[in-house]
Amino acid sequence: MGCVPGTNSRDILELLTFHGVGRKVFFLILHDVLGDRRSGIVSDVHVAKGAVALGWVKETDVEKPDQIAKELEEWLDPIYFFDVNLTLAGLRQLWYEDDLQIRCRNRQTIQTFAARLQITSLVQKVIEA
Repeated sequence: MGCVPGTNSRDILELLTFHGVGRKVFFLILHDVLGDRRSGIVSDVHVAKGAVALGWVKETDVEKPDQIAKELEEWLDPIYFFDVNLTLAGLRQLWYEDDLQIRCRNRQTIQTFAARLQITSLVQKVIEA
């Protein structure tokens, strides 16, 4: 776990004893509230599906996002932990937006940028997972 100025790791770990606080919420708090974005990956079903689709992990059960996050953390440089969630989850959440008008605009934008960056097949794997 990274170092958060003005706190100690024992106090931070106490968060995990609170009802409803698991790995995902714990790392969300570290990332968004305390600014520690290198401690671990915030993983949910979106991150799990993206990581599995890209072949980044051995675990294929997307209902095990914590296991998938731990696998990613084994080989991924911690400077990218925050970006993994932001990219994989963010992309999928934009693609599957509930509001039809916003969803259509999001999809058009994603497809345009993917084509310009020549990563259409990569993006397609992540969003279709």
